[in-house]
Amino acid sequence: MTLTEAKTPVDLSLAVAKTAAERPKLIVQHWRTGALALAVVALFAASVLLGSYTVTIPDFFRILGAHLTGGEKIPGASFIVMEHKLPRAVVGALIGAAFGLSGALFQTMLRNPSPART
Repeated sequence: MTLTEAKTPVDLSLAVAKTAAERPKLIVQHWRTGALALAVVALFAASVLLGSYTVTIPDFFRILGAHLTGGEKIPGASFIVMEHKLPRAVVGALIGAAFGLSGALFQTMLRNPSPART
């Protein structure tokens, strides 16, 4: 596969791989990244839906839709989700992303490669 034939980012990274030995490593890296992204989404949902006040998935989408459209709110639940649980989860995700980005920037600035398996 050449660079001009690549249609997706995975195809592009496989085309750029210099040796055939690098290709399985790239595929594993893409699967690992996807699995970690899925874990972040699952933990985000768990932090909003679970806790001392549990919210069901249909109720969450009803609360979110009512908040965005100005529709009928569920007394108590709308306040707890929109004023406590959702902002807390969003801020936590943003802080985690900021820590990850700052770690990557420090490694780049200090030219300290991340530990690699051999």
